[in-house]
Amino acid sequence: MKKYLKLFKDNRGASLIAVLVSIAVVSVIGAVITQLTITNIQMKEIERQAKTNFYDAEHVMNDLAAGLNKMAAVEMEKAYNKMLAQYRTVVEGGGSAKKNFSKYYLEYMTTQFTPASAPSPTTQNNTEGTEILYQRGKYDLDKVKGAFLDATLLAQKDTIVVTPATETQYFADYEKGIFILENVAITWDDDLGNATTIKTDIVFHTPDLNFDGSKLVKEFMRYSLIADVGINVNTGNIDVDGNVYAGHEGIYTSGSGTALFKGKKVITRGDIVVNSMGKLTVGNVGDLNRTQIWAENIIMNRTASTATSENHPILTLAGNIYVSDDLELNGGMDEVILKGKYYGYNFQKNYDSKLRPEDPKYSSAIVINGKKSKLDLTGLNHLTIAGRTYIGMNEGTTFAKAVPLGESMGVRTSQIAYFVPTDCMADEDNLEINETAYKNYIGITDSSFHLVADYLMNNSTGKKNNVIKYYYSDGSGGPNPYMYFLNFKSEEAANKYYAVYYNAKNSLLNTYAKSYLADDALKLDDSTLLTLRGDILYRNASDATNTLREKIATIDSAYWDENKAYFNSSADNAKKYFSLQVSLEDNRTDIPLSSVRLEDKTANTIFNALINAERLNAFFAAHETDGRKYIHEWDEEGGKKKILAIVDGDFEVTTAYTGGLIIATGNVKVSAGTSPNQFAGTIISKNTINFSDGATVEADEVLVSQLLSKDVLDPDPKFAMIFEGYESVVEAAMGEASIDKYLTFEGWTKTAE
Repeated sequence: MKKYLKLFKDNRGASLIAVLVSIAVVSVIGAVITQLTITNIQMKEIERQAKTNFYDAEHVMNDLAAGLNKMAAVEMEKAYNKMLAQYRTVVEGGGSAKKNFSKYYLEYMTTQFTPASAPSPTTQNNTEGTEILYQRGKYDLDKVKGAFLDATLLAQKDTIVVTPATETQYFADYEKGIFILENVAITWDDDLGNATTIKTDIVFHTPDLNFDGSKLVKEFMRYSLIADVGINVNTGNIDVDGNVYAGHEGIYTSGSGTALFKGKKVITRGDIVVNSMGKLTVGNVGDLNRTQIWAENIIMNRTASTATSENHPILTLAGNIYVSDDLELNGGMDEVILKGKYYGYNFQKNYDSKLRPEDPKYSSAIVINGKKSKLDLTGLNHLTIAGRTYIGMNEGTTFAKAVPLGESMGVRTSQIAYFVPTDCMADEDNLEINETAYKNYIGITDSSFHLVADYLMNNSTGKKNNVIKYYYSDGSGGPNPYMYFLNFKSEEAANKYYAVYYNAKNSLLNTYAKSYLADDALKLDDSTLLTLRGDILYRNASDATNTLREKIATIDSAYWDENKAYFNSSADNAKKYFSLQVSLEDNRTDIPLSSVRLEDKTANTIFNALINAERLNAFFAAHETDGRKYIHEWDEEGGKKKILAIVDGDFEVTTAYTGGLIIATGNVKVSAGTSPNQFAGTIISKNTINFSDGATVEADEVLVSQLLSKDVLDPDPKFAMIFEGYESVVEAAMGEASIDKYLTFEGWTKTAE
């Protein structure tokens, strides 16, 4: 009994039990805490994964936006170059360069993103129906998917971009200059099945570039052919659609060359000449307001003797035709057809005074010297001939002097009206005519026809000077023979004399003319507006009898005096022609009226105006190992190529090339075939341009301006420096415009699952 009581009172095992209980409690608490920690860690990881996934989706969207930016930059450049190419037309027409640039940019963007099989877009025009205000249409989802720059993302594009096809709408706002790709959605899935979707509208704003007019497409980019010496139509079937410039040797046919030049400007420092059996058309017969034609002379100069009524030289000029000197039909069976407006605008050397030297090269006229020739003026609605015909100087003789006549347009046989036989002279030393003998010679006995008193020069000092003693060469090498022609006291006197003479002797003049002219030559429509300094012979277009007439449509000489309309018009045209010859521009203001003629046609050449000679030599020196040439080619569809060639010497544009820019210090031969294989671009030769049969050339100012623009913007430009003023070809704003700031996101939403 005592033993049991003693044992109950012994507490030596209680500590162990307490420890065991404590451990059990702590273990339970620890397990709970551990579980809570693990749960918290898992929740944090889930949150981290969601955040990571979100930022990955944003990265994907940013990569897509960068790719779309790159595509937009291409369209911006195209729009910019197109605007530069049309800058003058737009601004001179009262338009806005910025507005047109925005329009072109939006047009290019809609074209870029519209599927080939898309339905027509919904368009809202202004009240006049002349401009698009808004446009909505379907965009190509595949184009958007293909914009990724990251190759990994591009490979996953079909699982990343999830925009429903029914929502792929673009919106072009032409008033605000914005283009919107609506509802572009990006969904990014991670390996744990978490997904984040970003949905937004991607908005492209038209860049605000500075079109201040100081840095434009250069005028030469509008030209298809620029030849510093001449353009030789040496073969057949040549077709040139683009502005054309030829130097002092002009534009001329050789052999039986045939060509059509139908650009907006055809300019030559020299003459437009049809030789032999050539056939040449300059201008657009279907659009008489399209082409300006500028030349020193227009000359038919047949040398072959094989012409027939079916096959003979033909020249057609259609448009606004500006001729500094004469239109001459010097061969036999020549045919010239004029359509549009003809301005033979010169009547003196310069326009700083009324001084008018008696020199035929300073007086515009139309002269028919060749037998059986034909001049058709029925297509003209305006004819200005500011000068008059002359019996030309006998070059190389001491006594050379041109004889001014009373006609602006005449036939060689009309000279009979001014000829004075030796036996009609009263005093050869004093050049005095015997009035009675001369009246009997010409068969005019009317007492009112007071020849000497009314029409001829009459020196009051005693020397009459009624006639001009004209020396000519008979080819014998001996003393120069001579003959006499009437010497009129004024232009009006010459005009009046010829009118009187024609009325009295028209049957004689017609007989001579008919032996010289084709039956239907000198045709003129009575509705044509005439501005003439002298008289003209013509046939009425509707007259089946082809009877020659003399038309008195001369303007009183007072109207040609300084500060009068005709004087100013002639002076303006002379200045424009000078300006075009030296700069291709017609608006230079630094040309004084005392020097409106480029007397030395080989000076101040266009090639040197366009190309810096010193930098060109340095350029060729840097390419000595390449044979002093630089040629860059790039492939086009169909195996054809475009080319940029700068060559010290001759160059041939073969049929392998579809277009580009050619600059050569020698001759250039164009061998490009007929459409669709024509050469489109600009060819510049320091010498002569000629052709292979069937060559076809057209201008492409956008392509040429793009070539130069890209080279100017290149950190290491290859060729732009050879051009004068190349630094101003591209707007500085073009290089500074960061396309990134012209793309924004609107309506941004994000969801995470």
